[in-house]
Amino acid sequence: MANSLPGASAWPLLVAVVLLVGCDAPKPDVVVVLVDSWPAGAVEFASVPHAAAVRAPSTSALSSVVSVLSSSQPTEHGVTTRYDRVGPDVPWLPARMQAAGYRTVALWGSSAVGPRQGLGRGFDESRGKPEPPSRDDVLEASKDSRFGPSPSGHGHWESSSIVQAAREVLADERPTFLVAHIAAAGAPWLGTEPPPEPYEGGLPSTFFEAQRRAPGGMSRRQELMAGRFDGSKADRLRLRQLHGARLRAIDSALPALLNDLPADAVIVVAGTHGEGLDRHGVFANGGAPFEHQVVVPLWVRGAPSLQGDGLELVDLGAWIAQQAGVELTPGGNGALLESLAGRPANGSALAYARLPDGRESWSLVAAGHKLLVTGDRARVYNLADDPDELYDLAGKLPEVEKALGAELNRRVQALRKPATGAPADDALLEQLRILGYVE
Repeated sequence: MANSLPGASAWPLLVAVVLLVGCDAPKPDVVVVLVDSWPAGAVEFASVPHAAAVRAPSTSALSSVVSVLSSSQPTEHGVTTRYDRVGPDVPWLPARMQAAGYRTVALWGSSAVGPRQGLGRGFDESRGKPEPPSRDDVLEASKDSRFGPSPSGHGHWESSSIVQAAREVLADERPTFLVAHIAAAGAPWLGTEPPPEPYEGGLPSTFFEAQRRAPGGMSRRQELMAGRFDGSKADRLRLRQLHGARLRAIDSALPALLNDLPADAVIVVAGTHGEGLDRHGVFANGGAPFEHQVVVPLWVRGAPSLQGDGLELVDLGAWIAQQAGVELTPGGNGALLESLAGRPANGSALAYARLPDGRESWSLVAAGHKLLVTGDRARVYNLADDPDELYDLAGKLPEVEKALGAELNRRVQALRKPATGAPADDALLEQLRILGYVE
């Protein structure tokens, strides 16, 4: 899997960055490619110039995309579940790019992220998969497939089709701000886009029954997200294979877009979240913010070597705004902005998830250690010695744990709702007091 992500092989994939020169210079195109289910572990960073592993703000695609386009943390913009919408008070990069004279276009790879969730604001054009099929159409079309029927009606817009649409958009001579969201690697159990290589066998069709419910009332997707997946060993292997195959399909599609862009184009390619893939009992995204769920690749064409600890993806929107000469306040620790300016910087890194059962889960990484607070439980990991987060050191490193708790409290204290200025997460602040991290 080391070479299965975009830019990990023949061409440098991640985020292209070109500084704008002079206020009166012609506006270059600004292209933002956001790829779901793209863990950093799939990229060999040593062989990809201008690339770095950064921490996504959330394990949810919708929440992370909103964070990038608003440069704000999930509990600030309030989009923490698939049912939330972006409010009118959330600072919004597309609207500011539009006001700065850019033609603004969005291509949404999944109906789970797009205008229905309020992301259409500020875009002159906002497109999704052409004529999305109905639930019944998808089930009927996939019922005889060796990949099994799909449990979802929306499907994903294939990466090659998004690339073609993006090329058509950028053929316009007007300066364009383009957001291309690629979701084709996510939810490999959907079965709506078969992988490019043959496979003998397949998952049992009963696994994909759309209406099937577990005894607890969860859908199969919710089971995957909540870690209650009961598939066989062969099922688990097959889902990992499907995920890898879809990443390779994205890797094959993107050069047709990125290689044709002019030298002055500002291009950003980044992951929105990782994927569970059967680690920590979760197969999908949306679980607690373990490293494989939130550490994602970022590439900036022409940028200096990205160095530093605690680089936060949430600051990417503010950096793009700077290049276009518009204002957007950074919502992270600023380390990414410093690194993109050629000044290696360090900082603590936040991540957040609202779990399927309604609990909140926060993580903070600083100085090689990690604090993960989910509900009333706190876990501590030494990431240098235990990158897979298998050994909980809570209670064994009291000074480190107390320092991490105090830093998490400091970071969360600074988060504010844009409409009211009220604290963004009083519940966590109270829990940190209960845990004894702060007075």
